[in-house]
Amino acid sequence: MGDSPFLPWQQGAWNFLSDALLNDRLPNAFLLYGAEGIGKQQCAEQFAKLVLCHAPIVSDAPIVSGPANADPTNAKNDQPESQDVNDAGTYAIPCQQCKSCLLFAGETHPDYVVAQPEEDSTIIKIDQIRQLEPVIAQSAQVGARKVIIITPAEAMNTNASNAVLKSLEEPSEHTLFILVTHRTGQLLPTIRSRCQTVRFDQPDLATSKSWLLAQCQSAQLNIDDATLDLLMAHGRGAPLQVYQWLTDDSALKLPDIIEGLAKLLKGQTSAVELAQNWKSHPLLDLLKWQLVWIQQVIRYQLTTNEAALTVTAKLEMWKYLAQRSSGIRLFEMQDEILQGITAVNRKTNPNELLLLETLLLSWQSLMRRQRA
Repeated sequence: MGDSPFLPWQQGAWNFLSDALLNDRLPNAFLLYGAEGIGKQQCAEQFAKLVLCHAPIVSDAPIVSGPANADPTNAKNDQPESQDVNDAGTYAIPCQQCKSCLLFAGETHPDYVVAQPEEDSTIIKIDQIRQLEPVIAQSAQVGARKVIIITPAEAMNTNASNAVLKSLEEPSEHTLFILVTHRTGQLLPTIRSRCQTVRFDQPDLATSKSWLLAQCQSAQLNIDDATLDLLMAHGRGAPLQVYQWLTDDSALKLPDIIEGLAKLLKGQTSAVELAQNWKSHPLLDLLKWQLVWIQQVIRYQLTTNEAALTVTAKLEMWKYLAQRSSGIRLFEMQDEILQGITAVNRKTNPNELLLLETLLLSWQSLMRRQRA
């Protein structure tokens, strides 16, 4: 996705991180946080490569304007702040040529470890953290430092969290922890307090679209503006998620899936039949998209403002449901969808077809209810 180690909207965060390295102000641990699908883990990996690099390349470049340049360490402010960005910023990138960079590229670097949920699991277990102990205890083998990434950090169970906390409270010399999280509230407060926090903001729509169009051109993907806008509206500000959809068949399926819902609400198909038609598509995508849809309906009911809706496809359908349904029922359905997403994320093996049928019946029920 380009030669730069960071994505266009990450310039401010990258400048902050590399400045800490260049000025010998690395903490024992960084906590990178922000929404899912905006490239935090990729940035963490590239920064790890930079920390381990023997000959970083230093550049002077204008800092790109946008949310990423708001105070990157402000963990309490959820709204990005604007600032002037005409000043030049100094940052570093990996050289790509030294022994460390080559080992990193070959995924054989002895001083670099990533702890993440194992396949078919959503939890980082205590045994995985214990496996880090030899790396923490020994001296760096290739250079001066060691880097450990834990992602997503909120996936650590209680025992794993306590083990990491102990390592942060008794830091090993020249060992940098990088924790990546989508949900800071699910981390132990004591872990958060031991880390230097760096906020990653979502890019604005124009930046996301420009980046996505460049990726499509590079990958020779033909996509029309209407389909791209539709996918972006369902991506909830996460361009990497949208790009993933662009590289599978979601770009072709999403319009048909929305049309299927419209036919269901008109009584032209049944919940059982539509669930059968949908079951070949990833369940988590279907649930996330339904969450977007129900939130369109809720948003219109609360505002009666078409401009507040991001999914303009089937605009009249969202409005009709908002006018017909009770607010209580809409929020109940939002909870049903969120429970489904949680079940899939936790890999509790829900009956996929039954879950889809149940939700589709709930959509149908909105047509039978009068707004209270």
